[in-house]
Amino acid sequence: MTSTTPLAAVFGCAGPELQPDEAEFFRANSPLGFILFARNCDNPAQIRRLAADLRATVDEFRADEIEHHDTGIAHGAEQAPGFELMSGAIRAGTKLAIWLSTRV
Repeated sequence: MTSTTPLAAVFGCAGPELQPDEAEFFRANSPLGFILFARNCDNPAQIRRLAADLRATVDEFRADEIEHHDTGIAHGAEQAPGFELMSGAIRAGTKLAIWLSTRV
């Protein structure tokens, strides 16, 4: 693979409000998630607005991923050789990533 774009990334934004150029960047790069720092947090209502704005930038990507999943299931993915093994590995990897993120 010669691409310099990471396969998965977690992004943050510069301040307490999502800027148009940041939203455009997030939509174009489909991050795995977002991280908030003190510079992003003024009060609970502002954090809820920021979280909603961040979530909106990945809604289209998320909808595409759900469609891919549903299409695979509809075409017999669950009967494919190695499906259970691969699904288990993905679940375990996801749980590990979440567990690790609570300790960093």
